[in-house]
Amino acid sequence: FTNAHSPPLCSPSRYSLLSGLYVIRGNHAGSTWMLSAAGSQFRAGQLPLGAALRDAGYRTAFFGKVGIGGKIANVSQQKSDSGHAPGARAIHQLLTRDKAIQDGPASWGFDYSLTVPLGIQQPPHANFRNDRLVASATRCWGLHTVRNAAGQPVSVTGPFAGKLNRIRRMRWGGCDGADAPHDGDAAWRSNTQDGELAREAAAFIEGQPHADDGSMAGSHQWGADLGGDTNHSRPFFVLIATAAVHIPHTPDLSAFCADGESEACQLATRSPHAGMLMTIDRTLGTVWQAVRAVGQLDQTLLIFTSDNGGLPCSAKTLGSFRPGPTSLTWQAHERAANISELCLHDSSGGLRGGKGSLYEGGHRVPLIVSWPAGGVRPGTCVGLVGLTDLFATLVDLAGAGDKRPAPQDSISFRRLLFNCTSGARSGRQHILIPGDGGPLAKRKTQSWAARSARWKVIGANGFGEGGPNMTELYDLRADPQESRNLLTIGSTALPEGIFAGAGPAALLAYARKTYAVAGGLKWPERYAWPQQYSDVRRRGS
Repeated sequence: FTNAHSPPLCSPSRYSLLSGLYVIRGNHAGSTWMLSAAGSQFRAGQLPLGAALRDAGYRTAFFGKVGIGGKIANVSQQKSDSGHAPGARAIHQLLTRDKAIQDGPASWGFDYSLTVPLGIQQPPHANFRNDRLVASATRCWGLHTVRNAAGQPVSVTGPFAGKLNRIRRMRWGGCDGADAPHDGDAAWRSNTQDGELAREAAAFIEGQPHADDGSMAGSHQWGADLGGDTNHSRPFFVLIATAAVHIPHTPDLSAFCADGESEACQLATRSPHAGMLMTIDRTLGTVWQAVRAVGQLDQTLLIFTSDNGGLPCSAKTLGSFRPGPTSLTWQAHERAANISELCLHDSSGGLRGGKGSLYEGGHRVPLIVSWPAGGVRPGTCVGLVGLTDLFATLVDLAGAGDKRPAPQDSISFRRLLFNCTSGARSGRQHILIPGDGGPLAKRKTQSWAARSARWKVIGANGFGEGGPNMTELYDLRADPQESRNLLTIGSTALPEGIFAGAGPAALLAYARKTYAVAGGLKWPERYAWPQQYSDVRRRGS
């Protein structure tokens, strides 16, 4: 699929995938990220994908990063003492007292889960099995934790921490003092996280049971709990959310350098981002082989996608480390000399923008589907689809589409899977791309984009060319790189009738209507065409 879209940031995308809804319909219009007393992004009554497929008879499992919040009971969200970030004491309480998350995957319909709530980039640096802490011992690590080439744990501070603080406005205190709050598993290793989770997913697929004796906490050799169903009498649904390629870019060099200075070893050492890309490849290979081992490769629907567009070069450089014998060297100082090594390639494939941007490079994502026995043939689909549509599509394919209505923002593209000709269209005419926070967030601007097969409108784009009140319009058929904002060239140069009918005016109407029904939000009046197009505002917008 070459026209698949997600929100431009990870947390909103994860909620959209799991709910079939735009992020503005959740508890927070910009999504829920942190663990807190408030719970996850799901509102009461919203059906998670895991529950929908479990009710359709599937064994369901979730591995990896969650990223849409969860609940820590009886905690204060006030700023903690000792200069630590808000929530530091809450994480400490979770790891040392509660040892369980409420409102997590176990309550979203997943029979089994082994997850890390916020990924490798932020505490708690620990895995949770069925929402319960796996680690037998925890400790304070500091901001980020990786292992160097000698296998020794290193808490990443210094220039990386300083940069991260400035860019993300996040502060996680150090580990000085006996009362420093714990923030992770004492045996945490960010560089082996994806490999461990891939092996766990493979064990689930192959039906290998695990021993609940606590011994896996130190070795991280996990099996799977199939709830007694070890003979594959039920079909399975497995969701794997990898740590790669999020920062910190800390690939497991031992996996690539075991045979000496191979090409893969040299590439991962020169460019940590490349190492993370190869980590994804190894993860896919592990899961692929597990499905093959149970004789279900052709019969299993395999889907690969991403939660946002590609990382820009600055992000790759910020997250890059070069492991040494006893330390880690942050690579940003090498930017001038080795930017090609760090950045390698354009992760947005020539499109404008990257992760976080409302331009195409921020939200157009890969979507690759394999299902030979199901009738999916090799081909390229150009029909417009979004991550929200996976909900309706999977429930439809599971035979449960007639039992319950699909979430309002999810449209099944089942027919595209079996009839993907060059001119085939999905059932979707428009898609909304919520931006940096939405109408309920505590922001001065509310950014968004709306897109059809040809046209794209962007409003209040914080990353855009005209400031927060600027509306942008692009003809993607003629200008896929979004280099020519049609609203800045003057009305006399615009094609006749451009704002009428099913064109840009319909996009603006779709965005306005979608926001209006998402919790009764008031649509800002400035989100109409600029004043010089006043006749358009009266007729279509």
